[in-house]
Amino acid sequence: MYHSIGVVNKRWHWNYLTCPYKVFESQLKWLKKTGYNTLNFQEIYDYIMNDIPIPKNSIFLNFDDGYLDNYVYAYPLLKKYGMKGTVFVNPDFVDTSEKLRTTIDDINSEKEERGLDSIGFCNWKELKKMDEEGVLDVQSHAKTHTWYPISDKIVDFRHPKDDFVWMDWNDFEEEKPHLQLIDWNKAKLGKAIFEHEKALSSKRVFINEDFQTELHQFVKKNGNEEFFNQKDWKKQLETVANNLKSKYKVVTKYESNNEYLARIKHELAFTKKEIEQNLNKEVNFICWPGGSATKEGMKIATELGYLMSTAARDLTHAERKSIVNTPKQKINRVSRFTPVMLNQWKNNDDDAIMIYSPGWFFVLQLMRFQNKYLAKYWMRYIIYIIIKIKKLYV
Repeated sequence: MYHSIGVVNKRWHWNYLTCPYKVFESQLKWLKKTGYNTLNFQEIYDYIMNDIPIPKNSIFLNFDDGYLDNYVYAYPLLKKYGMKGTVFVNPDFVDTSEKLRTTIDDINSEKEERGLDSIGFCNWKELKKMDEEGVLDVQSHAKTHTWYPISDKIVDFRHPKDDFVWMDWNDFEEEKPHLQLIDWNKAKLGKAIFEHEKALSSKRVFINEDFQTELHQFVKKNGNEEFFNQKDWKKQLETVANNLKSKYKVVTKYESNNEYLARIKHELAFTKKEIEQNLNKEVNFICWPGGSATKEGMKIATELGYLMSTAARDLTHAERKSIVNTPKQKINRVSRFTPVMLNQWKNNDDDAIMIYSPGWFFVLQLMRFQNKYLAKYWMRYIIYIIIKIKKLYV
């Protein structure tokens, strides 16, 4: 499982999701060298559910979100090594441009390489090219891939360098393809962040926009970004918010269960139809954004014609870990892992560390994933490498 493949951009708040493209190429080299074969989602489904044989040492490479760098870097590298995979896209984020952007195959110097544009998301033309060539099969990642408030409990406020880009996605839905990087000139600083969850996982509440506007205007009148240089800025906003609660009904509407289920159905049906119409293909598979499936959501997906999905949070952690990705277990789910040597989470995403696996280590991880008993002894001999790396980065 991957997201972004390319060059780490420090301006992106989730830049730890970027696997450096040279590391990705190292992984592909080792896959090739050790005789691995790549599959798309349809082949995975046919193998697990219909017992259709697959080549020995098969692997399923898949990419969430449809970032532009999947086209700029991952697609040329997959072609170079004769490999393929699946990319899961959200129509809300598909770029509206109509020209093919430059890839690493199109440049001739390091200077041109440094000038490559890879921020943002693929457009339909790029997705169609990768799909038609059989390199990256395009499947569903639902429509919005956002978060929604689920109660009237305030947990934070928009402030510089925060991690609430989804607030911009909701405020400026038409501009989502261009909001991978937070535009602080656009962000409505001071707005309350309410308790929230992924869009498909919970019933949402609708917040009074007048309440939010007054918070934003308070910050603008008091210096905007400079307001947050004050040590007590959060306490000030909490006081303003509490005063506004006597003036406004904060939640204007609670989504009913029927409305929630209808929203899930719309997201999944719209995405399936949109990809099928733009790429002239059949969409049968879904990756749930942030693992946001529910029992009801899975039922709706099946009714709409989705055949299989990635493992998600409607299953317990133990149930997800027990998925073996073989015909021995007839379950319409695929278990995935991210090829990292080290990932460490601290207090917030700014402190996240992900060290992506070089090719040789990736192959060991695959062997362990395939047969943990076979490889557990090998892993012991390389634990010290992880410890050394950890000491460097902690």
